[in-house]
This record gives sequence, structure tokens and C-alpha cells, in this order.
Amino acid sequence: MLEEAGPGLYTASLGNLMANESAVIRYRYGLLLNWQGDRLRFLLPTTIAPRYGDAEAAGLQPHQTPESSLTVEYHFELVVDVEGELATAAISSPSHAIATERTETGLRVRLDKKAYLDRDFVLTLASDKVQSSCVVVPDGDGYVALASLRIPPVLELERQPLSLKLVIDCSGSMGGTSIAQARKAGLAILDQLRPGDSFNVTLFGSSYKHFFRKMVPASARYITEAWNQIDQMDADMGGTEMEKALDAVFGLKGEDGAGTVLLITDGEIHEHEKLVRCAEQSGQRVFVVGVGTSVAETFLRKLANATDGACELVAPQEGMSEFVLSQFHRMRQQRVGQLNITWPFPQQWQTTLPESVFAGDTVHVLAGFAQAPSGQVQLSIEGSAEVNATMIPLDNKEVPRIAAARRLNEMSNTIADEASITQARELAVKYQ
Repeated sequence: MLEEAGPGLYTASLGNLMANESAVIRYRYGLLLNWQGDRLRFLLPTTIAPRYGDAEAAGLQPHQTPESSLTVEYHFELVVDVEGELATAAISSPSHAIATERTETGLRVRLDKKAYLDRDFVLTLASDKVQSSCVVVPDGDGYVALASLRIPPVLELERQPLSLKLVIDCSGSMGGTSIAQARKAGLAILDQLRPGDSFNVTLFGSSYKHFFRKMVPASARYITEAWNQIDQMDADMGGTEMEKALDAVFGLKGEDGAGTVLLITDGEIHEHEKLVRCAEQSGQRVFVVGVGTSVAETFLRKLANATDGACELVAPQEGMSEFVLSQFHRMRQQRVGQLNITWPFPQQWQTTLPESVFAGDTVHVLAGFAQAPSGQVQLSIEGSAEVNATMIPLDNKEVPRIAAARRLNEMSNTIADEASITQARELAVKYQ
């Protein structure tokens, strides 16, 4: 039995094995990838880093709490097949040495050196080709369409002042490459501040420290003072008391009242839900740069999405400047107008469109049809250009289950009566 124990954390319950017996476990899952600008990123988690906090208070049973050891070595082998138009992209891995070879259907990627389960595997693909698509797959007697539509990028940054609250994790789990990345990120962020902006910097671990008592102007004096402190910071502040630090940061008042939070962390804590609710209630946008070899991706993306922010993940060998620039680009953008999607055939159901997106990002929409649809799907964006994609037939068993999982997730936020509970149960059983 496979259970979701928490954000991005699953446990498998297995039968007993006798001495000298072994079992092979195979599991299959589908994941929707997002273009961000001209870059696509695939992350395969291979390890769960130790997490700070009370696992029981976070809702985990004893058997669901991950154990870790720095002395055990697990070998890691990997083969990735990249097919279709993606095979023409520029492919690289910031986490592992890889080798590639051409196949009849695209490109095969293998690990080039002996590897272990000690860091997440990251594969990046860069392409300037059109990155919107729509596929139609059979689903029993009906059909499911998956439209992946990229919002047109904004070429010029908005020249509106930014009130930035930079929050950097200096807990023990950030030791080594993570704190070095955070230091580079902090210095790169100071370089992006302009006259008219205001800022403050907060470091946290078991406690937290604001550089200044209030938001200060982005003048040479304050930027130099912050630069010197960031240049000296280290992962020496104990545990990861993120909730207390963010509470204090949300309370910092600037001239505009609120401000925008940019959090740099590995996210390795147990108690996620309360923190996400607190951030959501603050009314402030939280943008996240996740750093390290085993980032708590699901939690950090949930934190950013709940506050209408955005999340970027950075592997140790990647340059920080590109990701910092990407987040600044989003922060200075005006919000993209309301989205509306038009299908060429009447749909039986459709997943919800996001309320907040950024130019250059991908929007995934799934819909169900009684008959095979064809033609063009169109995403119209208030105050911006339309995005179109041609519907193409595809044989894929994962798309209907991805659609069911997304519909169930949306139902869980709105279920109010027995009929809707029954509908959700039937959907869950049908798609297992």
C-alpha cells in the first residue's frame, strides 16, 4: 500500500521478507513539467534529508518518519528517454555527470559516472521553440485533453518600486554548498535593488535576526552594510524555526504597508501546514529560491502558490544569478489578467484555471469529453495576447489518472455534502 504521508513524502507498506529473500518494487507515476522561460526542469528525488521539528505534531506516524544515515551507501543507476520535440533541446544536468546517445525515438540519457542516492537528480532542457501543446487521450468511453499553454513573456521589467524582505535560512541543515549558494544569492539580490526600492534582510535558525529595525531605502549605505553581513553569514544558527522568523518578517512594515518576501531555504522542516496558512493570511507574496541537494520541493511550491508567489529550485552546481533574476522579473511584473479557456467541443468537466500566474510560465488545464475533440484550444489573457494550441491524439495511460488526481485535489477544498463525497469516492476508486 502506498500512502501520501505529507507534502512530497510517501510511505510504502510491504509484506515481511524471510532471511535471504528479496523483493523488487515497481511503481509508475505521471508528472506535469512546466516551462519557465525557455527552460524545462525535471527533478527526480532520490533521498529524504533529515527534517527539523516534531514529526508527530506534523501528523506523521512513527513508521512514516524517514530515517537517515550518513554512513550507508545506496548505488544509483538511471536511464532517461527524452522523446519528441524535447529531444532537440539542449540537455544538461547540474547534479550528475551524464552521457547521451541518439535512439530511434529521441535521446537517451545515462549517468556517466558511479553514483549514489545522496542527491536529487536534476535534468534541464533549454529550447526556444513553441512550448504550448494540447494532447487528447482515450479514457474508457470518453476522452481527456491536456492543454499545456505558456503565457507570453514580458520583455521589459515594470519600473515600479519594490519593497523586498529577504529571508535567508542559516540553520544547520544549510551547511556546505547550500549556505554558499544562499550567500551568492543574497549578494546577487542586493545588486538587483534600484533607487526607489526599500528592503530588509532577516537571517534565521533557532532564532532570527533582522539587519535593520525597519524597512530601509536601497541606498549605497544600507546596501554596503547588508553586503558585509551576508558575506560573513554561515549555517550556524541551530534548528529551522521558520514559522517564528516568517511571523516576524510579515510584521515588518514599509512605506507600502506590506512588501514582498523572498525566502532562501532548503525547506527541511516537518510542520508545513500551519506555516502555509500563516503565510496565506499575511496577505504578502512569498517567492522562494530552494537550494541544496534534496530540497523539500512540494512544501516550498505550496508555500509560494498559496501566496501568489513563485518557486525556483537551484542545484549546487547551478549559477544563482539566473534564478534570482527570474524571481525579480516576476516580482516587478504586474499581475497577469484573468484567464479564460475555449475548447472546440463542449466539455463534461474542466480543472480550475489558476488565479495568479506570471508571464513566461506554463498553465496546465485538463478537461473531459464524450467524443474525441479536435481543432484548436485557445487561452485568452485579459490585457495580453491569446495562446493557441492544436489538439493532437496521443495514447497515454497516465493523463486520465493525473486528471483524476487534480480533480480530487480540487474537490477536497470544496466538498460540502454527501453527494459530492460520494462523487469523490467513486472517482478515487475508478482511477485507483
